[in-house]
Amino acid sequence: MAVTGLAWGQAENPVPGPDRVPVRQQAWQAIGPSFVDLRLAGPAGDGVHDVAFSTDGNHLYALTARGKVWVTPDLGETWEPAPALPDARKSARGAASQQWAPPPEDAGAVIEPHPYDARYVYALGRQLYRSAESGQDWVNLTAHGPFSIIGEWQRAIAFSPRDSALLVVANSRGLWRSVDGGLSWSDLNRNFPNLPPARLLEAGPEAGAPRAFLQGVGAVELDAAGAWRGAPDERVARWLSAVTTLPSDDQRRLAPWPLDLPPGWAASYRVWRQGVTVTGDLTSCASGPCEAPDRHFISAFGAGGAGAAYYAGTTDGHLWVSLDAGESWRPAMQGFSAAGNPVNAIFVDPRNGQLAIAVAGGRGAAHVFRTTNGGIFWDDLTANLPDEPARAVAVNPETGSLYIATESGVFYTRGDLRNPGPATAWTRLGGSLPAGPIEDLRLDSRTGALYAAAAGHGVFRTSVPDIADALRVLNAADWSLRPAAPGGLLTVVGAPVQAARAGSLRAPVLASRQGESQIQVPFEAAGSRLDLALETTRGSHRVGVPLEEVSPAIFIDAAGAPLLLDAGGGAMLDASRPARAASQVLVLTTGLGRVRPDWPTGLAAPLQDPPATVVPVAAYLDGAPLRVVAATLAGGYIGVYVVQIELPAVLNSGTGELAIGAGGKLSNKVRIFLEP
Repeated sequence: MAVTGLAWGQAENPVPGPDRVPVRQQAWQAIGPSFVDLRLAGPAGDGVHDVAFSTDGNHLYALTARGKVWVTPDLGETWEPAPALPDARKSARGAASQQWAPPPEDAGAVIEPHPYDARYVYALGRQLYRSAESGQDWVNLTAHGPFSIIGEWQRAIAFSPRDSALLVVANSRGLWRSVDGGLSWSDLNRNFPNLPPARLLEAGPEAGAPRAFLQGVGAVELDAAGAWRGAPDERVARWLSAVTTLPSDDQRRLAPWPLDLPPGWAASYRVWRQGVTVTGDLTSCASGPCEAPDRHFISAFGAGGAGAAYYAGTTDGHLWVSLDAGESWRPAMQGFSAAGNPVNAIFVDPRNGQLAIAVAGGRGAAHVFRTTNGGIFWDDLTANLPDEPARAVAVNPETGSLYIATESGVFYTRGDLRNPGPATAWTRLGGSLPAGPIEDLRLDSRTGALYAAAAGHGVFRTSVPDIADALRVLNAADWSLRPAAPGGLLTVVGAPVQAARAGSLRAPVLASRQGESQIQVPFEAAGSRLDLALETTRGSHRVGVPLEEVSPAIFIDAAGAPLLLDAGGGAMLDASRPARAASQVLVLTTGLGRVRPDWPTGLAAPLQDPPATVVPVAAYLDGAPLRVVAATLAGGYIGVYVVQIELPAVLNSGTGELAIGAGGKLSNKVRIFLEP
């Protein structure tokens, strides 16, 4: 399949490494700006530590919290990297006279006299102040109620030698300009590549932007105007809630971003579960002197294998494994050595907790490790990667695709990840992605979209053809990698399926179109593995899928909304038509297994008296059980089940989290709109 905008190319200047690294030219699309809307005097950015005009006033320099210097010749319209701040201005910094007392309400403020207008003295603290009375009377220039209109903690101020009324302030929220000596303000952050450090939270069901977690800001998403704006996020809220229950020492030793932890878990320098610690100190502080304990904490966490396998990495190079849902932990064994460098990210196969990928920062050591046996043996996959910190990892174990975020960009390789073997060579995904560090990656295996958070620049997306074109077998309800179940529906992505068999049984092909087909698992299928033989327009393929007695999943549409119906009138339930208290709701699902009486595979269920599920079905609203009226095949459909539930008589207006359970397995959790 041809993919528009993507082409193989040779690099003129390959990234240095053990071997010369080839470059694949990608078409990267910016999907978010480099600023965030915090309702200040303008868009905000990350902290800026220093700012200075050149001696002629023609250029403005800024030193970001990341330690990078930028320069603009047009007061923020365009920016370019610069080697350093102007030496003349740096030497003058800090020479302020001590004859002025700071404002009484901001006693730690730093005094800066105006170098070009002797009438004024400025004070930089939580707010910005100005005095025209030699420090006897201070005027707060930035107060907006109890807050600052330009953000708090003013760190530096620059005065233009060309216009004494023009000044620029650097603070915790970026750069701010005043053309009247500080009486009014506007921002210089719109074109400044200085977005706060970002972690990607999730990829959307379509080709939209994932949410992000910005350090010092919280969870954000793109609004209708294309700006990053604060947004509630369940994962972040759960992380914050768990953190607040920890002892003070644990709260000092936390990762500055949310980790992929199960509900009710927290991680500091040890792992907590439901308010009880289940490990000791996992860092080097447990075994020797620890000069700076605040720097040693759990920096990465991964879960997989149906929730039974957990991996935890620390900032000082330790990696721990639990294969019994967190009951016991042991260190990573043969082949793993981060040499004291931080473990920055961990991927665990959702289907098989024995397979995990860990990436490490630092230099002078390996950066990418793989285990296929639960952490007993580790393979070094670093190969020809450059010797620089690896920050994040994205993996598709179905295709063997592996993506690494580093200081110099995104690198890609493909091989057999599930079996031990030699490392494969890496290719840098170049093209229109900004040069510099990549802070995080997120892969949407449904759409073949790879998201990258480029340090300071924002979030970018590219289509990855080896994923988009790969043949994948997913659950038809939620496009997940959950196991198959007898009678359930599977979606095959990558090529139209013409015929399918599950071992010796025929698996009916219900729909087949370009790039996507739907097949039904035979009701007679048994065992722990479904071996599919697929005949497609691209040839014959064999794919193995885990098989369980039941594997419930609620159908969702392309936007992630669940397929829920009002049992009384059959209307679709959504935000405009919420479910009412004491009403009954029909939940369209798949994966509920065999039915009674037996029903033929590939035949639509009867409209009258459809067969009922053999395994009892449960339903939960925000974790509380609901009454299940019936669970049957959906009349007129193939491979679709309908669960009829009754809502409580008392409900709060808003949204709830709905899930279906069967045989100890839980479906995806979906949002239902509720009305008393």
